[in-house]
Amino acid sequence: METNLTSTRGIHLWREFNVNAPRSPNSYVNFTSYLASRDFANFRNASSSNRPIYNASNAGELVRFLFQANNANTVNRVVEFGVPITVINLNSQASSTALDAAISALNNLRPDPASNEIEELTSAGNSFYRGLTLELRRRFGSAVSFRAGYTFSKLIDDGVVNTSDALSPGDFRGERARSLLDRRHRFVVSSVMELPRVCGSFELGSIWRVASGAPFNISISGTDRNLDDVGNDRPNFSGDTHKLRWRSPGSKIDPALIDAFSLPPIGQSGNLPRNAGHGPGQFMLDLNVSREFRLHQRFVVRPVIEFDNVLNKTVFSFGSEFVNFNALSPTATEEQRKAFMDSFLLATRTMRPRQIRVGLKFEF
Repeated sequence: METNLTSTRGIHLWREFNVNAPRSPNSYVNFTSYLASRDFANFRNASSSNRPIYNASNAGELVRFLFQANNANTVNRVVEFGVPITVINLNSQASSTALDAAISALNNLRPDPASNEIEELTSAGNSFYRGLTLELRRRFGSAVSFRAGYTFSKLIDDGVVNTSDALSPGDFRGERARSLLDRRHRFVVSSVMELPRVCGSFELGSIWRVASGAPFNISISGTDRNLDDVGNDRPNFSGDTHKLRWRSPGSKIDPALIDAFSLPPIGQSGNLPRNAGHGPGQFMLDLNVSREFRLHQRFVVRPVIEFDNVLNKTVFSFGSEFVNFNALSPTATEEQRKAFMDSFLLATRTMRPRQIRVGLKFEF
């Protein structure tokens, strides 16, 4: 029997951030308050005839950002003292027009207003692993060997790959959460048995693996609500994050869970932590059968049959570790609402179906 306690620290991992993202003035909490604080000039450029913020044919000389009901028109036009003003809703749920106008209004807050997004690769990432492993190994004579292992661990990181951006540019500490590779509990049992000659002299090997669920991230379909040029935003969530669990086909979802989600106003980041969802666990049993035929002192033939997931146990997966929350407008139809309710948090893919492989190994 063996026990191991492992601690691993990863530093200087590659990450990316937008060095030319707009920067909120110190007197404002976020871009939302800045956008709502004033009217923005939207006069035509003398040389190009384009307007800097909103360039539609009915665009006003000024642009005003207001908080209106979610189902209000995204863009309106009013006239005050003879001046046409374009009014844009900061609570707009699914309008790229409102987002494009808002990011254009922030252009002068960039370090280099003449450029847009500039991604910089930096070695600023971190990871933290702690794991306790218990292992039992035993041989029964020369014919049977057995091994069982259990690992209780936790893996924390602040990004997935070297192209990971933080929700707030450069704030990787704020992104620290369970890694997508983290599975708190893992249990593995393996054995090898050599059958006697009367049973054909076959060698049987098996490995049984069970693991708890890994986390998944809930995003908002790549929409850039916080106006940092990067579409990794997450929604607001006012409920219990422990209830953000995967669903199997045919299971129902609590409507109150959907109601706890909302989109942040344009210019703000959602409060849902990174990788807040809890995904499906794993259960896999693999077998292999082989036999050795010695044709000569120097020549050995070994046919092998391997069974992956021999019980054909369904192992659910999202296909990726990212699930989208799609906010529905208050004017959405019942069919649209039902379609979203039926699909949100639902694992629609499976991994490692039963496979049988036959091989022949020749040694000399």
